[in-house]
Amino acid sequence: GGLVCEVALARDFRGGLLLAQERSRLDAGAERSASRGQAQQLRNRSAVLSAKIAALRQEEWDRPVRSAFVIVGSEEERNWLLRAYRFSKIPLVGRLLQSSRLRFRGLWPLSLSP
Repeated sequence: GGLVCEVALARDFRGGLLLAQERSRLDAGAERSASRGQAQQLRNRSAVLSAKIAALRQEEWDRPVRSAFVIVGSEEERNWLLRAYRFSKIPLVGRLLQSSRLRFRGLWPLSLSP
């Protein structure tokens, strides 16, 4: 088999997911509210959050990748990867001296954690 079986990327949503969660909470509160005034106030706050969420909206593949979780096929492959990236843990120097073939797209240095 190949060296990498699966990769999951963690992308930066710039707080948009937390804003969407808060908006859902406000919407639910507005529906449950007995007072019209309080319900309207919650809907207004929800609308403000909707505008912030819209400003943060972009396609997933356009978002920066913050980390990746990699699953390999065997312990031998895992050990090979850890050995290849062993110097990436040395502050500054390890990543500065990293070979371009070990970098993301040949440009950005990577570090590996078991």
